Amino acid sequence: MSLKGNFETFNLNSIFQLLSDDQKTGVLRVANGDKEIRVYFLDGDIIYAMGSQKQDRLGVLLKNQGIITQEQLRNCLAKGKKEKKALGKILVEQGYISEEKLSSIIYQQTEEMVFNLFLWDKGQFEYKDTKLNLKGMIVTRLKVVKLLLEASRRIDEISVIKKQIPNDRLVFRRSDKIQNKDEIKLNSNEWQILGLIDGKQTVRRVIDAGDFDEFSTYKIIHSLLSSGLIEKSDAAHPDKS
Repeated sequence: MSLKGNFETFNLNSIFQLLSDDQKTGVLRVANGDKEIRVYFLDGDIIYAMGSQKQDRLGVLLKNQGIITQEQLRNCLAKGKKEKKALGKILVEQGYISEEKLSSIIYQQTEEMVFNLFLWDKGQFEYKDTKLNLKGMIVTRLKVVKLLLEASRRIDEISVIKKQIPNDRLVFRRSDKIQNKDEIKLNSNEWQILGLIDGKQTVRRVIDAGDFDEFSTYKIIHSLLSSGLIEKSDAAHPDKS
């Protein structure tokens, strides 16, 4: 089976439901500008997802969680390229992570990428039945029904966030409250995003420069805005002449 279209003619929710109900095995490619995510289906279950953005990469996720260092990541990527092996397999062989833990991380990574798809306002998709080569892969199975329920909850949450951050072209700056840093209680993720907000960068550039997925970044910016640590900037965004 082959299926092709855009979000205006097909509802993404319906596409996932169709592939699940028909127990399809193949690859769904979804693209929006320079962003692309490929979702792999096996007998109607989602087993893997691969994204084009830095935040979607397995190595970045493992580094952000403190499982490996930047140097270890760099060495493992080089070793994987030389030996033509997947990063995950190299990490397990080097003893940096157990196969069980890696499976859990891949599940989380796949889940987050699929959730982010439902936050896209527009995009094109193409699905093709394909025989998957799973040799050497750690296969996780994500049930589509469960994913769709969680995606629906996130859509409701992002709709609240977007009342304050209606698009990714907005620019925010730090407020005067930042002067009292000793009194500010933020976690490391919030500090990272706060450090990227300088009154010049758009929300989109903050998302691209950070180490987090789109949904998480929106939530952090919304939290910083609600706490008064940042405010909208008067700086012109790219859409203004």
